Amino acid sequence: MKKWGLRILSAFLTFMVGSGVVNIMSFRPAPAAKVQNINTVANVQAALPPRQIVEDTQPTEETDEIMKPHQVSISPYEIKRLIDENKQAARHQQSELNFEPIWEQLNIKAAGKSSFTLDQCNGNCNADLFTLELDGKPGKETILGLAGTWEYRYLIFKQDNSQRGADSVWILMGYVDAFIRYSDPEHRVVVAGTQRWLAIGRVTGYGSGFGSGAEDWYEVGENGVAPVLSYQTGLFAATWGVEPGINRKTKVSKIDYQDGITVVSVQSSTSYDGYRELKHLSPQELNERLPLWVDKRRATFIKGPGMQKFVFDPLHSEMTEKELEPNYDYGESLTDEEFLKYNYRELLKIANERWTKKKEWLFDFLKSCGDSIEKQSLYETAVINDKCLY
Repeated sequence: MKKWGLRILSAFLTFMVGSGVVNIMSFRPAPAAKVQNINTVANVQAALPPRQIVEDTQPTEETDEIMKPHQVSISPYEIKRLIDENKQAARHQQSELNFEPIWEQLNIKAAGKSSFTLDQCNGNCNADLFTLELDGKPGKETILGLAGTWEYRYLIFKQDNSQRGADSVWILMGYVDAFIRYSDPEHRVVVAGTQRWLAIGRVTGYGSGFGSGAEDWYEVGENGVAPVLSYQTGLFAATWGVEPGINRKTKVSKIDYQDGITVVSVQSSTSYDGYRELKHLSPQELNERLPLWVDKRRATFIKGPGMQKFVFDPLHSEMTEKELEPNYDYGESLTDEEFLKYNYRELLKIANERWTKKKEWLFDFLKSCGDSIEKQSLYETAVINDKCLY
């Protein structure tokens, strides 16, 4: 009995210590850093995409539009000082900072490659400095983040100290623009083997009952700042008709790197809602929200030696490239027929139910869809499994 008593006491103490550690860890504050490194080295199981897909990623006319690194006559610290002084002066009196001379010293146009329109500041601009290692070469890059009212521009600099006895010079590697909504864009550094990318999360759309976001990856090197990957990170599209509403979150789940081949896997969690018109109810209750189903699916992107960008790999993906379109247009990204095809399994479960609110929604939705094999199959299954035809 003594032995058993000691074992029970030992087990109890072990359990209490373990529970205490778990509780302490659960209340630790999460780190507030905006930069996150992902470094995964593993065996790559996925093969490179077909030759035609690889050829499609070779340099195009778009590649020629990427700004080449060049020496500039103003430093990121000087630009930040000017903006900080403008903010301070604006507290006491009207003050304007004209940005045109700054763009000239940087040898870039004010608008550049996007709709960026920062031409002057009246105490309403912000400047942030970050130091990151992006090109894998000696000397970290200095990033100046400029925030206007609706836009945010990342200016990526590198300091050249190679000339002995001479003052160091600043090289502008390139820049990236992002849209501001509610908060500044978020950025992180992604590392896989010898490769490094600057990943920037941004808002791509917003409105009544709609919101979308994306993350863009950029490769920084001697050729400038080149976009290599862009995928949707979030989507909310509510509807009040027969079209299903969508709420999706997507994030990187795994990065594999071997022999110069990088495979990026993303995981999406998507919930679908339906809406039914209840005409016999009061105006405040004309629509009823129906949670339909939640699914988790993955998608894969691959970049091999000599490839300019990551390409979508349909052979190792459970969703379509359209569904991860960064600039999502709810009316154009997926047709009703494509929705039936790619969500057939979940829709079939609803069709096999007895008469339910979900099934009533399905009949309404099928009526709005064009003819297809999936529509006919779902319709026949729903009728066979329930004598009551809506």
